[in-house]
Amino acid sequence: MVSDDASVLAAMLKALAHPIRVRLVSELAQGDRSVSELKAAVKVGLSTVSRHLTHLLRVGIVSTRKQGVRVLCHLETPCILSALRCSREAAQTALKKQLRALGATATPSRVQKKRSTPK
Repeated sequence: MVSDDASVLAAMLKALAHPIRVRLVSELAQGDRSVSELKAAVKVGLSTVSRHLTHLLRVGIVSTRKQGVRVLCHLETPCILSALRCSREAAQTALKKQLRALGATATPSRVQKKRSTPK
């Protein structure tokens, strides 16, 4: 990978490195949303949504357009959802390994201690 490509990729990944931004991208995966709809969906203030959208806009993950008095946000790069799914799988795999190392097993809905004696 060329150094410039690596820098662009790092900036893209850095833009996704915040839970609110991941939630904004997930919301936009469902379709275009106004800034106020995003605010309600992620349950944070307008200035917080604006600040995080700026990061996503800067790297081209999200675009905006005016529709009357509303600003609509659009997921410009839906392929980014594959990266998020891959990251989620990697995190779940790492968690399972850590839990096994601690003598526990993970299930999707709960963590359960291994039985030391069979039934």
